[in-house]
Amino acid sequence: MTDSITIDNYIFKLIRQTNHTTNYNHVVEISVSGIIDKRLFPNFWVYQSNSELGFWRLCYINIRNRTGIERTPFHKGDLDYIQSTLIHLQLQYFINNNIHKIPFVELSFSEKEEQQFCLYGWFPEIMDHEEDEIQNVYDVIDDENRIITEQPFESLNNELQCGFTANRPYSFIQQLLEEFSINFSSTYHIVGTTLLDKHNFNFGDFIKSQGNIYSIQLERNQPSELLQTNSIILYFMITELIIPELVETFPFMDYITEICGKKSHVFPFLLIPLGSSINHLGIYTKFIPCGIYICKLFDYSYQCSLEEEKNNKCSDSYSYIGNRYDNLFPFNIVLTELIECSTSKGGYKKIKKKSLKRKSLKRKSLKIIH
Repeated sequence: MTDSITIDNYIFKLIRQTNHTTNYNHVVEISVSGIIDKRLFPNFWVYQSNSELGFWRLCYINIRNRTGIERTPFHKGDLDYIQSTLIHLQLQYFINNNIHKIPFVELSFSEKEEQQFCLYGWFPEIMDHEEDEIQNVYDVIDDENRIITEQPFESLNNELQCGFTANRPYSFIQQLLEEFSINFSSTYHIVGTTLLDKHNFNFGDFIKSQGNIYSIQLERNQPSELLQTNSIILYFMITELIIPELVETFPFMDYITEICGKKSHVFPFLLIPLGSSINHLGIYTKFIPCGIYICKLFDYSYQCSLEEEKNNKCSDSYSYIGNRYDNLFPFNIVLTELIECSTSKGGYKKIKKKSLKRKSLKRKSLKIIH
């Protein structure tokens, strides 16, 4: 048993875990060192996001966000609401499989310590350098060199981004996504689809998610040496939402029952060019912003369309937005086959899991070609 993992050129070690607040009750501290330059980087913290069904995100403070509020902890990044601070999947699964091995500690913070908790952990000896450290982390997260802006993704991203759909008609959102889906399907073809792992999570106390995470490799029909997106990897989840047997009646139970009555739910959460690796903060070196196509299954109600907030509300804070992804490319091609394969008797065992290491993407354990 080990508490460290090597990914690309870095060694990540799980240090400890704590509860920060009731909203962020799974927070883990990680140390990182470089393999090539032997550099020891400042520790960082990651937190488990409830609204993203348990995916881990980098915990950091934003000191110059668009609202003008200084020192906002648990910020998601300015370049992309979903992908900017998403932890590399290989590191995510390492955390999930080993979190029970690391010590739990109760931490209390002064106001100054609380402000920088997300940055690099609780280290009073480096308090004097906090401004430089915060600026450095901010520059890494929102480094424009991380993002790939090429068509057909750029147009949708410029039109409407995840988290900015409030007061927009649902029909407008659907029209944008359907138009993008058509462009996407005419530009790319599917190389293969791979099951990566199971992913189960309890959303609040009232919905249980039982699903699988997949990746699809796609290639341009007309590749060009000038483009960075000739080969891309799209990560998504297919899940079943279940009301726990012992759940109490909630104010939005009618909506919850209707949402959970849907056979399956799919949502894409990461789009990267083939070859994207990991940096010293545990996040991806490259990703492709794709507007409202890359979002959540649940989002804060105040960021949803009026129709979604009215008809799909499941708590005081969240509404379901998964209907947006119905019938979009490439899910309209692979969804039926994947559900049948993973839910048939013994079907899950028949699909050989594939390592999340970048070099193993060349092997196709579950291949669906159309």
